[in-house]
Amino acid sequence: MTALAMSLGARALARPSVPTNPFQTGIALRFADLQGLSQPALRFGLFAVAVRLWIAWTLARASRDDVRPLVTVEQGARPTRRDLVMLALVLLPFLPYVYGVSGSTGGLQTN
Repeated sequence: MTALAMSLGARALARPSVPTNPFQTGIALRFADLQGLSQPALRFGLFAVAVRLWIAWTLARASRDDVRPLVTVEQGARPTRRDLVMLALVLLPFLPYVYGVSGSTGGLQTN
């Protein structure tokens, strides 16, 4: 839960409340008839408050998490077939990004 709180909090804060967000400063402020970089102290102040609230909430959630490991792994234990299948399922989606789609030249044209 702590890792999820950290990840979701970072995403939730990064998109709408970061003071340098191009959407907020470029489009939304224009619709509000405000200058592109107006009220920087207010935006940075609200961002600082939001970050502090997120950190406090994450720390509160972390203190409630159970820190005992669910599974104990013996030193030198070999991976099982299930472990290898799970690793393959995690790595498989990265293959198209690394090797590209078959039949494509990666955007390069050769003469």
